[in-house]
Amino acid sequence: MTLLSINIPTYERLDSFSQIIIELENELNSLAAGYRAQIEIAVFENDSSAHPAKQRLCAEVSRRSNLQIKYAKNATNIGADENIYQCCTANPDATFTWVLGDDDHVVAGALAQIIFFLTEHRNDLGLLVLSDGNYPLHEQLRNKQFPSYFWFAKVAVTTQPHYLIAHTLISENIFRTSIFDSHESRYVTRDLTKRLGLSANFSHMRGMVKGLLSETGKNYCVLTPDFISLDTSKRLPAAVSFDADLVKIYYFYYQWLLTEIGVRVDGVARQSAMAWLFEQAPAMPAH
Repeated sequence: MTLLSINIPTYERLDSFSQIIIELENELNSLAAGYRAQIEIAVFENDSSAHPAKQRLCAEVSRRSNLQIKYAKNATNIGADENIYQCCTANPDATFTWVLGDDDHVVAGALAQIIFFLTEHRNDLGLLVLSDGNYPLHEQLRNKQFPSYFWFAKVAVTTQPHYLIAHTLISENIFRTSIFDSHESRYVTRDLTKRLGLSANFSHMRGMVKGLLSETGKNYCVLTPDFISLDTSKRLPAAVSFDADLVKIYYFYYQWLLTEIGVRVDGVARQSAMAWLFEQAPAMPAH
């Protein structure tokens, strides 16, 4: 059975995509054969002009290093949210899923530590929150084991509330595949974003968090190890700025999350790092 499925949604970005594939190749080659056999990589290309080069690279890496790399191209560009949804649900037989952005970078040696945690907590882990060197965790969050996502979020609200937005970076989350709530994610991508007039609304987080807060999901712990896994300083400059639409996207997700864990928005400390979240407070449509 696959322990970890590393699923990469990608569109264009040939250079950064190539880098992440080589980084994963190096990481997997450093593992013992028994661990390598429990990991697969799946690429979901969203019908970009870079497809032929990406496919050749994946075939070459798979052949020379004997790695499990699955490659699929969408017949048309289905949009980022739909492509990410595919990645969240692609391998139901994998114990854990890691949706890794095509412009993120894995720190050397991180995968071995990740596999150690996943193996040690194969039966009780719901979410492994990875660390980014550019956004250190508060002491009360760092290197902890929380009994559930509910308690992780509760501690974050009182110590580092903006972290609940920071870890929406999809690559920071390795989740138990079986808890992902497809219904919630579909509702967001196919209904909610259109009703709100937004371009996206963190459907991957909604599906993951809803599952973690469900009757089944609340039985799984959340780990926040303190080793650095991701280096976002190497990412390409974002194509989108923090315009009004993006602020609303962040706000609606944050408002939804606080409601789910029973915290009033006005009860959260308004730290300077998250002040922009509260510039406007539109009402959230009922689900």
